[in-house]
Amino acid sequence: MSTGRPNVHSTPEEVARIALEDTEATYPTLSGKAEVVLARRATEAEAESTGLGHNIPMMLVVLRGDFDVSRFAGGRHLANADRRRAQYITYLFDLRTGTIPFMATSPNEKGLQVVLNDLGRGGMSLPQPTPSHSPDEIAPTKIPPDEPGK
Repeated sequence: MSTGRPNVHSTPEEVARIALEDTEATYPTLSGKAEVVLARRATEAEAESTGLGHNIPMMLVVLRGDFDVSRFAGGRHLANADRRRAQYITYLFDLRTGTIPFMATSPNEKGLQVVLNDLGRGGMSLPQPTPSHSPDEIAPTKIPPDEPGK
């Protein structure tokens, strides 16, 4: 892992170096060497997409390489070899805490563009949960018996 953590005084170059070091230790490249594609202060919308609130100093870093991201899924091994590879890794660093509240992997430029567009809208596009019952059903509700004085 890197020797330092980003902070509110870190430059984009410093945060990019930290991102590269941490990525190489956690998600090694399968071929070639990783490179920084983008390193800049995050916009307000991008920072808000983490759900941490307003006016959080953050840095957006995008790396390109041939990454082995099989450890990304909580340490589980992914069955499909193509899903174990990513061409891009996107990070949002919280500069107050030095942590990474957001990370995404993308298999190609199209996937990267989806991630960046979602961040720019101030929120990730998550699928809506499918209800397990029809809209006409009423979920069972336990109603306590009337008690005097309550």
